[in-house]
Amino acid sequence: MSGDEFALIFSGPVSSADSCEQLEEMLLPFRNLIHFAGRELHVAFRVGYACSPADGRDAGELLRNAQVAANTASRGGSRTIACYQKHMNSHDSEFVFQQSDLYRSLERDELFVLYQPKISMRDGRIAGAEALIRWEHGTKGVISPTEFIPMAEENGLIDPIGNWVLAAASAQKRIWEAQQLPDFVLSVNLSGRQLEDDTLLDRVSDLIKQNALHASQIELEITETFLMQDISHSLGLLKGLKALGVRLAIDDFGTGYSSLNYLHQLPVDTLKIDRSFITGLGQNREAYELVKTSFIFPTTWVNRWWQKGWKPGSAGYSHRAAVR
Repeated sequence: MSGDEFALIFSGPVSSADSCEQLEEMLLPFRNLIHFAGRELHVAFRVGYACSPADGRDAGELLRNAQVAANTASRGGSRTIACYQKHMNSHDSEFVFQQSDLYRSLERDELFVLYQPKISMRDGRIAGAEALIRWEHGTKGVISPTEFIPMAEENGLIDPIGNWVLAAASAQKRIWEAQQLPDFVLSVNLSGRQLEDDTLLDRVSDLIKQNALHASQIELEITETFLMQDISHSLGLLKGLKALGVRLAIDDFGTGYSSLNYLHQLPVDTLKIDRSFITGLGQNREAYELVKTSFIFPTTWVNRWWQKGWKPGSAGYSHRAAVR
């Protein structure tokens, strides 16, 4: 249908469940890294499907509704396959209006940053903070980033928004340092589009100089998914950022893509382990040994987890653990 869009038609009596199962089977090989021209790449898909006659009686209507479902799948985060539902049409119209408002959010000064503190479990002090973007819409109030970040990634706005957050957080860090607050590391998320920008290194360097910051007090977070899409490019980029003196973190670590094979090559300071990776740590001996020997928790912490059988949501456990 276009450079990166493909349409498939399954003929015969096929149920919605059968269609979803066939699509999942077709995409299964792409869960692993693809070896191509000496590089290892991760290929991501978003899929929507519609079934006749309920969702359309001709090819044009089926394709339109499948496209609406695909748009919904792209906003769902981890969900990549979506079956068309009639209510999606109204959501799609609302999406168009909200997308238009997002384009104007920067010029209207509707975006702002919150700073979530990271508390040391040893002494209770603030050891760091994470910059979190929020959007206060003129009529709808505060809109969750789970709604507008996927939208921004889809329409290309994530690049200017990400750069704005990086600049705002750097300026705030300068204010805190001028107020002589105790040193702590400020973390800022980088989007996949920012990582593809050839000017990223110069931009980070300029912000550090303009705000007279200690580079070691800035931590840039990169999600594992984007990191593993092109590991060769990612390694070069991480080394370039590290040369500036900033700290580096991998977010959502443990979600796949053969990360363990490359962990020893990555010049990172922090791994933020995905919750799914350590769920049941106290009951799963294999996971316990992997965490204990492969990364990062002090052995005494892991031993306490194993002995006490702590579970997600229990005292002393964070749903997303930032581990140094």
